Amino acid sequence: MNWPLLIAALIVLLLLAAAALLALRPFGLGQIASRPRPSSSYDESVERVAALQAEEREGYYPSCVTQLLTHGAKAQRAVVLVHGYTNCPQQFIPLGRQFFERGDNVLVARMPHAGRADRMSAEHGGLTAAEMAAYADEVVDIAVGLGEHVIMAGLSGGGTITAWAAQRRPAARSIVVVTNANDDKVDNAAALRMAQVWRASGATDVTVYEFPADLNLHHDLIDPSEPDARPELVYPKLVELLDGA
Repeated sequence: MNWPLLIAALIVLLLLAAAALLALRPFGLGQIASRPRPSSSYDESVERVAALQAEEREGYYPSCVTQLLTHGAKAQRAVVLVHGYTNCPQQFIPLGRQFFERGDNVLVARMPHAGRADRMSAEHGGLTAAEMAAYADEVVDIAVGLGEHVIMAGLSGGGTITAWAAQRRPAARSIVVVTNANDDKVDNAAALRMAQVWRASGATDVTVYEFPADLNLHHDLIDPSEPDARPELVYPKLVELLDGA
């Protein structure tokens, strides 16, 4: 395995929502370590995805289960898309299809406790930082078998998971921090401070981009079913940022 290329590029969308940090950051967070178990082949990755899907056969909303868009063999790039804390994989499927049509294998895995058929379920409130870390390890490990290079992208709580992977998994070659100037649900200044910390720690390829306020984008700028969604503006920019990473 070419371990230094484990994470070729990372995009962190709307990173570090203040509410998410208060809810999900327990004492002892620094003791949560990465435990990599990267797939040794494409077939192993497909089997691991099937195992995740087998756990979702009952009690989950059909569009909220783990999705794998694959070309049937290891691709040049594998794209991992991590949905928000209260959402599920359906949030990223339209964007994922765009990457798939460009030749990438795409994994949109359900976050622990998310996607229940009972939409009034409060189960997602039980999500722990340790589970988020284990999820990050699992999706990256699977992606290693799906592509020669791995791109990981996350929105909101998914951005926090992606940031953890950038920090804890080795060889993040490129990091892109994307913020939305019109978003009052997150602390954009904290996201920018994180980018500064990465640069100060020796990361040489850290890009920051902000969607301007006059676009009037909402917190969830990914899901095209959201009111006033503008995927025709957002998706091309994200594809451009990822292609340049």
